[in-house]
Amino acid sequence: MRKNKAMKVAAAAVIAASSVTAVAPLQSEAATSSVDKAITKATNQMTKAFNAYYKEAKYKGKLPSTTTIRKEAKLARDYYEAAKKEISKKGGSKKAAYTKKLEAKKPYLTRAENYVAAVNINIAAKKTAFNTAVEGGTQRKVFLAQEALDQKNAEFKKAVAKVFGPDARRLLLAKYYTPAEKLSATVDAEMAVYKAYREIEQKDLIETDLAKAGELIKSVEKQVAAIEKKDTKLAKNIMKAVKKIHGPLVPAPIPTLELALKSVEATVSNGGTLRRDTANKYILEGPSTAVLNSLIVEANLDGFTATVVSVDGYPVNKPFNSKDGDTSITVNLNEVLPFQLPNGLNLGTMKSFFGEEATIVINLSKAGAKTVTETITLDIEVVEANK
Repeated sequence: MRKNKAMKVAAAAVIAASSVTAVAPLQSEAATSSVDKAITKATNQMTKAFNAYYKEAKYKGKLPSTTTIRKEAKLARDYYEAAKKEISKKGGSKKAAYTKKLEAKKPYLTRAENYVAAVNINIAAKKTAFNTAVEGGTQRKVFLAQEALDQKNAEFKKAVAKVFGPDARRLLLAKYYTPAEKLSATVDAEMAVYKAYREIEQKDLIETDLAKAGELIKSVEKQVAAIEKKDTKLAKNIMKAVKKIHGPLVPAPIPTLELALKSVEATVSNGGTLRRDTANKYILEGPSTAVLNSLIVEANLDGFTATVVSVDGYPVNKPFNSKDGDTSITVNLNEVLPFQLPNGLNLGTMKSFFGEEATIVINLSKAGAKTVTETITLDIEVVEANK
């Protein structure tokens, strides 16, 4: 009995061992099959997700449905993670080869996810908030809303730069970035004025630095002119602030300087004199041998120019300049007359040439001042000495 029982136990052990040997190869084949399937599923989906936006943009010139690309990218990520787990669990000695095969397609997943990351940046919400703020017309709220929109738009542009494919990038910017940029720019003039006047008010520049306040006002003159024409609540509110602050900053008008002839003197030798008769009429008196050396023209402003336009109708246009601080100019008539005498202007010769009167037309000019024209009349009287 014992011998028979021992033989039965031994036989059972042999059968069990043979069963294990027969099953093992089947389990190995199953493991290999499941990993391959997981990798194939993942790589196919990663390629599909990438093509969902890339081919649409490149070959059809349009962007995919946001819902579609999000769904495809999520499935690709899920299948990729599942394949990694399957390789780790059942890859056996081929783990490295399996991983290499899976990772070869990983760039497609990264590109699809970069695309989704860009479209997930919610510019629309910032645009809505911006429009609401502009309609409300409160300057600070518009300023903050514009700032938030610009920041979100810059974030989107940065994300788009990571998207694979120039066609997709171009379409994304055209659809989302450019409209937001244009929307923000609609209040650029208002915000420039707001920031300038806010600085004036916050720093109390009217009291502490009027010159700086004037510079800020001047820097936004064009913008103020632009928003004055707008009939929006925001523009009207900003113009109220402008009028409130601008009053004290308006400088008093600078009067236009006006030159005027104060007097005419002369250097006369050999017994001659020059005296004023009336207004711009002067009497030049003396013997025929008396010499008029020059006229000294004095004006009410310094640093001016006296241009001799004509002498007794003869055109001259000869300028004489005074220095800054000097209110008089010496005019050498011998340089402007149609004739020259080596020893100056002899009264006898002048009377024979001009007759009893000589008229001299002079323009007085100075930068920033109104040019005036003065006509000086010389009454020539030759008085011979008593014999």
